[in-house]
Parts: sequence; structure tokens; C-alpha cells
Amino acid sequence: MHDVHERFAGIKETVVDARFPLTASVVKSLSQLSGTDLISAGATDLPLASTLNSPQLTENALTQLRERPHERAEAPVRLQLGSESYLAFVILRPYGSDVPSGARRVLVLFNESQVNAASRRAGILPLATGLSTIALITTLMIWATERLARRLQRLQQGVQRIASGEFASAVPDTSTDEVGQLGRSVNLMATELRQLWLQVNQQQGSKLLHQMASGMAHQLRNTLTGARLALELHRQNCQHVGQEELEVALREMEFAEDYVQRLLMVGAGQQQPDQPGNVLACLQEVCASQMTIAKHLHVKLDWECSAELSGYSINDTASLAAAVTNLVQNAVQVATHVVVRAHLIDDQTCQVTISDDGPGVDPTISDRLFEPFVSSKPEGIGLGLAVVQRAAEKLSGQVRWKRESDKTRFEFCCKVARV
Repeated sequence: MHDVHERFAGIKETVVDARFPLTASVVKSLSQLSGTDLISAGATDLPLASTLNSPQLTENALTQLRERPHERAEAPVRLQLGSESYLAFVILRPYGSDVPSGARRVLVLFNESQVNAASRRAGILPLATGLSTIALITTLMIWATERLARRLQRLQQGVQRIASGEFASAVPDTSTDEVGQLGRSVNLMATELRQLWLQVNQQQGSKLLHQMASGMAHQLRNTLTGARLALELHRQNCQHVGQEELEVALREMEFAEDYVQRLLMVGAGQQQPDQPGNVLACLQEVCASQMTIAKHLHVKLDWECSAELSGYSINDTASLAAAVTNLVQNAVQVATHVVVRAHLIDDQTCQVTISDDGPGVDPTISDRLFEPFVSSKPEGIGLGLAVVQRAAEKLSGQVRWKRESDKTRFEFCCKVARV
């Protein structure tokens, strides 16, 4: 409609100020240029020129205008001419002798069907563009929403697994947006929770160990003391029978009493003073006791200690003896052949290697092998290797293990000093 009014304003400006006669040819030319139908009429409303197809339509248009004189203003008037509907504008020309054509009025007719068609053409492009844009945006939003929902669902499932205690679970989201950052934060939280859980278990194990030490040590101390006294009396009465076995039994009893004393001190939150001594002598004592056990179990035990160890001492022989004893006993219980080698790695480090042909470490506990109360044996309580680990830490060393060529190999390293 804005276009219609602009076209009418252009026609009006041309017609009102025109000094040329509005003949039929001029009216036809103006009609073709403006895309409208024009009717010029004189002062008595008689038609002078018209671009309509028939005089009847022209007369009908002028008649309808005469019947509605109040609508002859510049506002459009709807006229029904035959089968077509028109929007009609009336232009009043200055009346006087200076108007050669004598045309007093000019009727400008806009075919309403053409106006409506122009309106539709004007609306189709933005409507089509808008609808296609809405469809595209809607599709993208649905895709993005579904993708985000799936990612959030995976994140929720990961959090639920972590909440149920599966701290090894990871959220598989490596993107760089906020959801990906949240997933990485959840994974970091799971790692921290797993470490915290292990620390809590270790602390609970240590607490339980202290409680067990306090309860068991009091019961064992009196029993071991009586047994040792009985062995000493038997040795005095039978001086020529089984002296070697009695000596081994007495040494084992002394070791047992020392362990009980350690348990008592652990239960009381104390630590037994270090017992410095010669490295070679300590290992030879352990060898003597373990040879008897291996012989009883029909296990071949090869023991070799480097002679140069006689010139070195260790801060606590009890810790070294406990560590090597536990490693050797674990080996002879599952193997048929055990090899023990002790030598110097450098001037400050001694290494004791225990290898056996047993079945090896249970894979289910391999990553927690040195933790307290971790054992694959039905009758085991999981303290032997924990004692080894603690001895290695006390002697400023380390313990490690590996499986190669059907052999299980434990390496216990500790700091020594030249005498």
C-alpha cells in the first residue's frame, strides 16, 4: 500500500502541474508508465479519455463516484467494475481556461488483484527466508540439545559410579567447553577420592594392627618365655642329642620374643631402639634358621652372601632380619627352588635378591602387594610384605619385585656403612 500511495503521488504531481492536454494518447502513455488505469472527465463528469477496455466500465466507474461524492477525496475508494475490483484515487485539476484539455478530474485505478499479488510477492521472500531460518535454527538446537543431553547423561553416570565407590571410573569427555571442564574436574575428584580412600584404609589397617599387637603380644610373651626356658633345660639335660636343631629352635624363639616385644611397643605407640650390627653376620643367622625350614618343606634353598659384606654394618639388624625372613618364607612356601643372593651395589647400598620358581604374585593384588592385610593366602593376614616395606623405609632403602622367565624376583635394598 505504501508503494500504491507513492505511485499515486507521482501521477498526481505529473497531472496537476501538467500544461499539456490530457488526450487519449497521453492518458494511455501515463497508464503504461504507472501501471494503472486512468479516466479523465470534464466538469460535468463526462468521460474524456479512458484506458479501460469498454466505455461501459468507464461510465460505471464515474457513476459509482457520483453516488458517493463524500468519498471523492484523495483516500482510495474501492470500486467493483465487472469482475475486477479497483482502488480508486481522484485527482482534481485546477479549473480554468488555462487547462487546454478541459479535464477537471482524473480517476486513477489500481487493480486490487495486482496489488494483492504484489503484496504476496513482497511477503514470500522474507517469509520463506524466515521459515527456512527457523527450521535450520530449530534443527541445530535439537541436535545441540540432544548432544548436550547425552554428554550430561554420561557425566551423571560417571558421578553415580564414583559415588558407589568405583573411583577408577572416568568420564569420557575431552572437549574444551564447560561440560568437558566439568568432566575433567569429576575425574580429578575421583582420583583424589581414590587416594583418600587408600589412605583411610591404610590408617584403619595401622590402627587395627596396633590393636592386634596389643592384644596378641601379652598372650604370646609368657608362652614364648616358657617355651624358651623349656628348650634351654632340654639342652642342658641332653647335651649330645640334636644340639644343632636345639640351637636353631632357641634362635627362632629369641626372634619370636623380639617380635613380640616389637608388637608391644607398636601397640603402645613406641618404637624399639635400633640394634646396629654386622650385615654378613645378620644374614648368616637368618640363613641358618631358614635352611632348617626349607629342609623340612623339602625345598632347595641356595644361599650366597658376598664376603665383602663382613666389612659393613647396618643401623638395625632386626629390621633386616625381619625383611629377609619374610621374603624367604614366602618363597619356600610356594616354590621348589629358592635362590638368595646378597651383595653390594655400591659402597653404601646392599641388595638382597630372593628368586623362586613358584607361581608368582596373584594379579588381583599385585598393585597393593605391600599394603597391610593384603594377602592371597586363605590363612594369611597380609602382614609379611608390609613388614618388609616398613623395614625398607626404616633402612633408607626400597623393595621391588618382578616376574620374568617363570621366576618371581624380589629385590630388597638398604643403606649400609663401612666399618
